[in-house]
Amino acid sequence: MNPLPALLGLLAPGERYGYQLKAQIDRELAPFWRLDYAQLYRTLARAAGEGLARVREERSAHGPPRKRYALTAAGRRAFEAWLHAPSAAAGEILVKMHLAHGAGKLTAALRARLSEALAAERAALEARIAAGSERADGAASPIVGSDDPLLARLGEAAGLALETRGSYGGLWALSRGETDAAAVHLRDPDTREYNAPFIRRLLPEDDVLLVNLAWRDTGLLLAPGNPLGIRRLADLARADVRLVNRQPSAGTRLLLLLELRAAGMDASALRGWDDVRPTHAAVAEAVRSGAADVGPGLRAVADAHGLEFLPLARERYDLAVRRRFFDSAAAEPLHRALSARTLRRAASGLAGYDLADSGRVIERVR
Repeated sequence: MNPLPALLGLLAPGERYGYQLKAQIDRELAPFWRLDYAQLYRTLARAAGEGLARVREERSAHGPPRKRYALTAAGRRAFEAWLHAPSAAAGEILVKMHLAHGAGKLTAALRARLSEALAAERAALEARIAAGSERADGAASPIVGSDDPLLARLGEAAGLALETRGSYGGLWALSRGETDAAAVHLRDPDTREYNAPFIRRLLPEDDVLLVNLAWRDTGLLLAPGNPLGIRRLADLARADVRLVNRQPSAGTRLLLLLELRAAGMDASALRGWDDVRPTHAAVAEAVRSGAADVGPGLRAVADAHGLEFLPLARERYDLAVRRRFFDSAAAEPLHRALSARTLRRAASGLAGYDLADSGRVIERVR
C-alpha cells in the first residue's frame, strides 16, 4: 500500500509530529499496515516536498526541535481522492475505513463502496481457503506466528513447517488464508483475556479454535550476573540501560508495552525501544554479546543462553486453528504434535513451561 495518502489521512484530524503518527499506526492499524521510522520520515518529507503537508519546528526543553506536520488544502484533496479510488486488498480497504471515519469522511456512499469491495475480496479469500486447506503436495500449510522454542521442537517432531512473523502477523496470515494455524499470545489490555478478542476483531466471520500449547514464563533477559543490577521494570528508564526489543507484530513486545503502561512508564522514552530483533534467540544474542543490557523474552531462552531472567508474566500460548482445517485429514500431523506424549517430549529440558492445558481446545471463537 502506498504510505503517502494514508499518512495524509492520519494528519486530517490535525497537526501531528512523527512519533505520534508512528504510535497511532502501531496502535490502531497493525497488522493491516505497518511503517518503520525510516519509511515514515521519508514519506513525510515527500509530502512536504510535494506541497501536501506543511512543517513547523517546535522547541523542546529536553532535546532538538521537533517537526510538526499538518495537511495543506492540496493534501486534503489528495487524501479524499485516495479514499474514493478503487481498492482490492483487504488491508487497504480497512485502513481507508478507519481513516475516513477519523477524518469525518465516511459517508454512507463511501461506506457502501468500501463494504462492497471488502465483500468481493472476502469472497475471493474464501475461495482460496476452500481450495487451499491442503497444498498440492498434500502437506498442511505452515503454522505462522509467534516465535517459541516449544513450537519449534513440535514442528521438527511432527514435520510441520513454521514461519515466524509474530502473533499479529500470524493472525493476519490466518485472515488472509495464508495459513490454517497461527501461534499467538496476545493479551487484551481491557479484559486481560488471551487471544480471543483479537480473533473476534480480525476474523469476525470465521470459526476458529484456540488450542493451548502451554503457559510460559515471559520477562526480561539480562546479562550473566546482572552487572547493572536491574531488579524491576522501572530500572529500564535508567540512562545507563540499553534495551533491545521485538518487532511491532510480536506479542512479547505488546506484553512489555502493557506492563510499562501499567507502571506509568513511557515506552518510547526507553533507550533502545525501537532497536528490534525478529526472534527470542536474536534478543538473547544481543544481550549475551553486550550489544544490549536487557530485552524481553522467555525463561526458556534465558536458560538456553546462560542469561539472567526477571519474570514479568505467565502467559498463555495458543494455536488459533481454523475449525474446518482442524477437522480435516490434512490436520493429522498437527494432531500428532498435540498429543500428550509429543508435547512432553518436546518440552523436555525447556525451563518455564506449564503443560497443564497443553493440547486442549480452550475456546471456540466464532
